[in-house]
Amino acid sequence: MLDYKAQNDKTLLSILIFCNPELGPKRVMQIFGLKRALETVTCRELRKMFAHYNKKSWYRLIADAKEINLPSTQSPFGIIRKHITKFKPLRFSFNYAKLEC
Repeated sequence: MLDYKAQNDKTLLSILIFCNPELGPKRVMQIFGLKRALETVTCRELRKMFAHYNKKSWYRLIADAKEINLPSTQSPFGIIRKHITKFKPLRFSFNYAKLEC
């Protein structure tokens, strides 16, 4: 997740939503914000800035970021297969003809 390069913010946000349908809006925005913050400062600097907050929250955020599915890691058929096996609904609400998750 941390080394993925998106063309712009809208593309990155769309990819996060499409490739990770199990995440809620709050978690998507947290991961999106983390990605943008890490483009400005290093991970070590960011961790020092948030040192006075709970350490568990920081490690949970980093662990969640490592679990994110992005285009190079999973195909859209894998996402569909995972939802079918879990018997969870999957709704495609955007035109992702060019997107390859």
